[in-house]
Amino acid sequence: DFVTGRARPRAFAQLGLDPQAFLACNPRLAWIAITAHGWHGDAGQRVGFGDDAAAAAGLVARDGEGRPHFVGDAIADPLTGIAAATAALSAWSRGYGGLYDVSRRATAARIALAPRLDARERGTTLQLDGAWWLQVGARRQRVAPPGGRRCGARAAGVGADTRRIRAEFN
Repeated sequence: DFVTGRARPRAFAQLGLDPQAFLACNPRLAWIAITAHGWHGDAGQRVGFGDDAAAAAGLVARDGEGRPHFVGDAIADPLTGIAAATAALSAWSRGYGGLYDVSRRATAARIALAPRLDARERGTTLQLDGAWWLQVGARRQRVAPPGGRRCGARAAGVGADTRRIRAEFN
């Protein structure tokens, strides 16, 4: 059994939802709390998003003059999603319950402090015979060619898909 939440503890309290009460009823329940800066203490009340959580954790790149730049667009969000999914899978596979605090800031800090890969571990991309390859040591794996995505058409107007989506839930 899983409960996932993306809100500050105060929001859950206002709704009358208390993880400890749920966990007392079902000790094998895994409550995955995705927060900006953590579930407990003052940090649990802080609003945050991927970019500010990553910057607060030191997950930034520096240009030649030492100025910080974002590593990726809201990079802490997808990284935290992966960490939360990993926590949920780990809890489920072991039959563990409890409150799992997965914060964007803590996830970004773990990535920022991770050892850097050298070129041998990172691999090299190659273009051979019109195909793109990633080579790491003696191993080679075909990969998609690099390139940006292009917009194929204009987005539909607001509400254009509402009827179709509602039908999916009926």
